[in-house]
Amino acid sequence: MAPEHHKTDPHAPDSVQPLVAGSPRTVLEKVQAMLDLTSANYLLCIFSFGDLAPEPALRSLALFCSEVMPKLKLQAVRS
Repeated sequence: MAPEHHKTDPHAPDSVQPLVAGSPRTVLEKVQAMLDLTSANYLLCIFSFGDLAPEPALRSLALFCSEVMPKLKLQAVRS
């Protein structure tokens, strides 16, 4: 069994590798909550995985860039 500090189940609320998926609003809420909790200064986002076709991955990336990132930047400026 892995040590307590290596909580890697992406669905666990205290995971060190959380899985964030959903609408832009859901993603914004989850990412902002994670940033509030951790004070992280960067994110590693993976939009393509497994056998996902390029089109859906690019759509997710475009939505993240147009609807999530600007709001995260705005929150950072306010902090």
